[in-house]
Amino acid sequence: MTNKMVGKCNCCGDCKKYHASRGIFGTNVAVDNNGRAYHLQSGDIEFDWGCSGRGSEALAKSILTDFAGVEVANSFYREFIHDFIACLPVQGFTIPGDAIREWLENKVKEA
Repeated sequence: MTNKMVGKCNCCGDCKKYHASRGIFGTNVAVDNNGRAYHLQSGDIEFDWGCSGRGSEALAKSILTDFAGVEVANSFYREFIHDFIACLPVQGFTIPGDAIREWLENKVKEA
């Protein structure tokens, strides 16, 4: 398992926090990477959470790709939807990077 796999990225994946909210112009998902903020892009499908569906799939893939790369995202996004995305409060959420890292480590151990 590479360091990137468990979220030990450029700064430290544990420092990342994923924040999402809903507003009159749609959904917004931002990443706080140790004080540097940027937004995740959803493409043609609006991000969604608190449910399962295309928007939740797009969000799960986007978060996992940002956190650990495309290969990890493609391998684990379905389980991430079930374990995280579908369970999140509809109004908005914050997911700390260390929670994602721990979840990925457990999934790798199960495999």
